[in-house]
Amino acid sequence: MTVNLSALAGAGQQFFDNVGNTLSGGKLWSYQAGTTTPQTTYTTSAGNVAHTNPIILDSAGRVPGGEIWLTAGASYKFVLMTSADVTLGTWDNITGINGTGIATNASAVQYDPAGTGAVATTVQAKLRQTVSVKDFGAVGDGVTDDTAAIQAAINTESALFFPNGIYLISNITLPSTVFLYANDATIKKKNATAGSMFSGSTANSSWQFENVVFDGNWQNQTALQSANIIYCSGTQSKINILNCEFKNQEFAAIRVDSSTVATELSYVTVANSRFFGGQEGTAAFAPRYISLGGASQCLIDANQFDLQRSPVAAGICGIATVLIGTPNSTSLIISNNFFTDVGRCASNRLGAIEVYAGAGRVVVTGNRIVRAYGRGISTKANINSCVVSGNIVDETVTDGVYDAHGITMSGTSDDVTIGSGFVCANNVVRDADGIGFNLIGDTLAPGYLKEASITGNICRNSAIYNYNIQGYHNVVFSNNISFNSGDIAIRVADVTGEFIFSGNLVDTVLANSGLSVFDDNFTALSASITGNVFKNIPLYGIVASTSGAVGIAGFTIANNRFENVTSSAVRFGGQTKASFITDNAFVSCPVPFSSVAASNFITSARNYYTLTNPPSLTIASDAITVWNDVHTVATEGGAASDDLSTIDGGYNGRVLTLVAASNSNDVVLKDGVGNLRLAGDFTLTHVDDTITLMFMGTTWREISRSDNTA
Repeated sequence: MTVNLSALAGAGQQFFDNVGNTLSGGKLWSYQAGTTTPQTTYTTSAGNVAHTNPIILDSAGRVPGGEIWLTAGASYKFVLMTSADVTLGTWDNITGINGTGIATNASAVQYDPAGTGAVATTVQAKLRQTVSVKDFGAVGDGVTDDTAAIQAAINTESALFFPNGIYLISNITLPSTVFLYANDATIKKKNATAGSMFSGSTANSSWQFENVVFDGNWQNQTALQSANIIYCSGTQSKINILNCEFKNQEFAAIRVDSSTVATELSYVTVANSRFFGGQEGTAAFAPRYISLGGASQCLIDANQFDLQRSPVAAGICGIATVLIGTPNSTSLIISNNFFTDVGRCASNRLGAIEVYAGAGRVVVTGNRIVRAYGRGISTKANINSCVVSGNIVDETVTDGVYDAHGITMSGTSDDVTIGSGFVCANNVVRDADGIGFNLIGDTLAPGYLKEASITGNICRNSAIYNYNIQGYHNVVFSNNISFNSGDIAIRVADVTGEFIFSGNLVDTVLANSGLSVFDDNFTALSASITGNVFKNIPLYGIVASTSGAVGIAGFTIANNRFENVTSSAVRFGGQTKASFITDNAFVSCPVPFSSVAASNFITSARNYYTLTNPPSLTIASDAITVWNDVHTVATEGGAASDDLSTIDGGYNGRVLTLVAASNSNDVVLKDGVGNLRLAGDFTLTHVDDTITLMFMGTTWREISRSDNTA
């Protein structure tokens, strides 16, 4: 038995009564601390001979044998009495002493927490609430292999502390409960080590990492491998990573592949952490900083991602999510992160942010992306209820082979319950080496991807289109700005239902049109284009055309301003019909309106033009299509005389005045032929000749004529 000399009367102690008389025959009782339960004391350091209890003092007031020894780790209470049992003193919580006079075991020292209601415990119990890796022999000198020590420490499933140092490891298996935290400590992967640094597959795991620096040391590994820093494959796990730093990862810094079953997805939070450097990909190898597969209820917030160099290979994706399950079983928020030189440019491009497959209730907001490689933000494939808002993408960079888009939102689906509700709002995209905003629904079956709202965005200097909108059903595009687009500023294709285009500014297109609307063999589109500004455009301000049999159902173009549009401010083609153009202003637009299909039914009224002469129309097969209230009319092919029997573009109550285009060509309006009802035929032979008509029902009826031939 281990015993220690008593701190009270341990060796040669002499006792006296209260008036200084030797305490001959006095009694010294020993109990367990704080109780009246007797506890044995010993006569020698061997601890094999017990004192009587009480100890009867000799005639000199001393303990027989001169020494008192106590059980190591035990606390005592002593009570001193006279031979007549009169109490002289009580001493509690007495322990044995070593050579320094300090208790030899923390279990024998009481810890008293502060605060009302706090419960006392021992120092040993208090210290064991946290564990240091150095308790298990970890060295942390950057040379010693600390794998075994750290594995043993982690296996305790206690809060595990890493003091200052560099800890080399190979592979650590994580149990179901992990809490790692550090103070200026780095955990580094050993050279030439296969596999992930930390991995675990236990279901319902709970992992938390705080203030730890992880170094994947990819430069000193022997082969390209899908190894990770932290890898979880356990279902329904909860993972929190806070204030950590990840650098030099191989495939992924953080990878979660939990399950393909909606009820078994994991919960992940990564916040206030930093991701630097890392191994770039190849055509077949696509690394990323964070990879979430089979995860649900994910928050990625306020992190920094920086390759810290210009990509020289295929690059590194920032955040890649494949939230397998159903869109209604997932929720993803990616917010307030900062990316520099991040993204993947290869045949399978991945953005700085890439959301893919089965995600629902997705919010991507407040992120800043600088020099995205391949693409900035991308959401695609079976995504439901997606909001991309308040992000800034400054420059996307291509490898010279693949286009680099700023923000891509797409979601091909063969399920009508998938893909409803897309919002793209208040984002800024600048200098995209591709398309600025590439918003693609289901191009194979338009209509499955429903309700897209694109509002308040700014896009400038895109190499191709500033905005591309394709394959959605019911689209609102409002209060956006397009500046200096390389090709078409805003391209709309295969959109079904209603298209609302209002309050937008389209300024400067380098090589094409402002707004181009195409419809190809799908359900007819109705469009309302109001209150916009189109300026400095080399081809068309608005062009609408279709190659389909149904075509674009109808356009309302009203209260817009067109300025410096070189070709035609508004142009219709294909099967476009039943369109109405009114109250627009055309400033420095040589051709306000043109059409290339006889089946068009276009009406125009109350528009303002800065033209020296009324817009001119040329007869084709005895017909013209009017779009203004006053037109000059020229003969087909410059013939000396040409008949005009049909005028398209009428609506009830419309008043039209026609004027001869020249003095050398006669235009003969034929009464009773086509849709003209006149007071006899009338010939426009001089530029001063006019005829005024009103459209009623299905025919134009003469109001007045004026033969002013000189």
